[in-house]
Amino acid sequence: MSSCLNRLGVLGFSLSGAILLASGGVLELPGFADDFKGEPVKTQFMVGANAGAAVVGANWGFGFLANASTQIIKEGFIPDVTDSVSTELGVGSAWIPANASATGSSNGTFLTFSAHLRWDFVKDERWVLFALGGVGGHSSCATCRVDFGLYPRFGAGVFYRASNLVWVRGDVSHEATMVGVEFLLPSQ
Repeated sequence: MSSCLNRLGVLGFSLSGAILLASGGVLELPGFADDFKGEPVKTQFMVGANAGAAVVGANWGFGFLANASTQIIKEGFIPDVTDSVSTELGVGSAWIPANASATGSSNGTFLTFSAHLRWDFVKDERWVLFALGGVGGHSSCATCRVDFGLYPRFGAGVFYRASNLVWVRGDVSHEATMVGVEFLLPSQ
């Protein structure tokens, strides 16, 4: 429990610092005057897949998450900063080694899911930083015993625009550290 609280504390402190820096509230760094003031992302829909380390309870394993998002606020809350808000849904699985499985089963396979808001900050034409918050969970029905968990989901990450339609994503949250690819579906 204390390691979870430590992770949340570090994540909260990091997000606060990122938001203050993005808004120009603390530091005026030379060469960064035009950052976070570029063109907004010209899409409303994204779909993607991520893979990496996943957490179920207190146990680590391998995870996969497919996600889809839609932009709900085109111009965010901070004046003079290019930011937007999207809703994002994800579903995937986590494979926890049998000797570390929270259920004690031989396979340690869990369904994982997430529903959250993602707040994007467009740094420049290549980089977008984001924070996310919502709810996540896992479920398993192994050895006739249902294992279900629901928890708050908070995290931070980055998109790198590889092309106009393909972005590389990396993020760290309460239950996963993953990298993946996102596909932008152009707006009409």
